[in-house]
Amino acid sequence: MTKGGKILHARGGLKHRRSKETTSLKLRGKKDKNLTGPELHKFSRILGVGSKKKIFGYAGNKFLELVMTLYHYKNDKYLSYASPKTLSLGRLTLFNTWFLDKGIKKAFQNYLKYLAVNPFRIFKKVYMQSIMIIQPVDLMPNGDQSMCDGCPDITYWKDKDGNEKLVWSCRLEEPMKYGDFLRMIPKNKETVPDNGSGMVAEIEKK
Repeated sequence: MTKGGKILHARGGLKHRRSKETTSLKLRGKKDKNLTGPELHKFSRILGVGSKKKIFGYAGNKFLELVMTLYHYKNDKYLSYASPKTLSLGRLTLFNTWFLDKGIKKAFQNYLKYLAVNPFRIFKKVYMQSIMIIQPVDLMPNGDQSMCDGCPDITYWKDKDGNEKLVWSCRLEEPMKYGDFLRMIPKNKETVPDNGSGMVAEIEKK
């Protein structure tokens, strides 16, 4: 989902990276535009800064890029979930990084206004809060499920035959119980094996 409220659909299908299915959306009165591919994420992360009773603002792109770059340089990996100790450094973050990022600068200005009303508020703790917004699976007209191409919570699973796979953790129960991900089809259709090849075809119900 973008800042303007537009919903972006990634590729559909059980094997979404091989699927040729695309979704066409009409965006704010403009002509149709195909929105597909792994670069169109369906999840968004927001980092807010505030006290227990008031939000001062939200971090911008430059701040988040700086955090990721420094963390990667130090630990040779990217930050996923910050610890409570790190998130409690809100005031220190405002005073030391306000000149690097527009979002933090605005939050810092609001914090100074907050202190101007009552200077003793300087002793109140300021926190950062990480909020994740995830758009759930989209159901395509033909029954395909459009999942996140860049899934942040992909997990490891081994089936009963010993085959190792990376699967969506939000739907792990399906392969664990049925051996694979379930697929939805319109009510007037049913699935049949295709010459024993393991592929599934759709036929009209009589």
